[in-house]
Amino acid sequence: MSLQTDATHDATHDAAYDTMPSSPKATQWQLFESFEKDASAAAAPCSFTKHKIIMHGGHVIPSKSNQDWVKTLVTQDNNAAVVVCDGNGKGKVINYLKTVPWERILTSPNPIQHTRSLIESNVLNTRGDGSTFASVELLKNGFRCRWLGDSEILVFHNSTLCWRSRPHSSSDQNELTRLIKLGVKLTASHGLRAVNEKHITMIPNPYCVWAPAIYGKTTANQTAFTRGFGHTGLITTFDGEMQLIKFNKPGNWRAVVYTDGVGDVACDKTVQSFGDSSKTPLHIAEAAHKKWNQPWQYLHPEKCQCESCLSTKTRTLEETPTRIPNPDDVGVAVLEVDVAM
Repeated sequence: MSLQTDATHDATHDAAYDTMPSSPKATQWQLFESFEKDASAAAAPCSFTKHKIIMHGGHVIPSKSNQDWVKTLVTQDNNAAVVVCDGNGKGKVINYLKTVPWERILTSPNPIQHTRSLIESNVLNTRGDGSTFASVELLKNGFRCRWLGDSEILVFHNSTLCWRSRPHSSSDQNELTRLIKLGVKLTASHGLRAVNEKHITMIPNPYCVWAPAIYGKTTANQTAFTRGFGHTGLITTFDGEMQLIKFNKPGNWRAVVYTDGVGDVACDKTVQSFGDSSKTPLHIAEAAHKKWNQPWQYLHPEKCQCESCLSTKTRTLEETPTRIPNPDDVGVAVLEVDVAM
């Protein structure tokens, strides 16, 4: 696939800004209304918005698997951007993603499909090996967000959460329904969910079986995320999502991108706190890492069938604190701007 890099490409991007596709209707957040009245206005030089980059960085705290990766960059279109990936399996896919030219890839018509084709050409045997992907680019009038998998993107205006990506995870009911309709085999499993800053529970998060085990040779190729790079079978046909977030008012606009190493231990209050302009990627990553290693009080899952929950007809809260085994890697990036109009 050839990549355009001339001035015509830049003008085309601006002119098409309002006509670019957004996320499917299943995404629970709505696109902000546009300031542009027509395509010609969009193609004209932007005079009503000015933005100054306040924060553009990322941080990773590795754990045992050491497969989270964050990159801050400026694209060939001169757009500040961040890329966050969370690898799994043998690590071949995530190691390759670290080498690809993201400065060019993010300017291609479909970065996710472009990256997937590169993986198919350069990584041998991706069975049981893959990665999530999330990116945010700073355009003239807003953020362009793309994601594939369960790494999340948050957008804040003046510290208030105004948009959140829908994770591609089997814990999401929309994704689960889609997979069931496609006939994807699911095996029962659970994932972590922070109730608050001290209590944690488990929620249903089935594994998606993309390829069965081969007796005596391999295990089943299965993941908890429902879309991603690498692996084999039906997952390789699923596209990601894209959402344009327009700067519809002046003030501080902040995009925070993170892996499930942050999301699994971040309760709603913690997520809201990510909008604080004083919190750097290092601060958010260190706070998440600390949560993985802190003592928690365990709240039994909803509809738990243990003797204690059945006898009391309520969810049991364990009195003895517990710790989470096998802390996850933590990866986070922030792209923050002050916007004037």
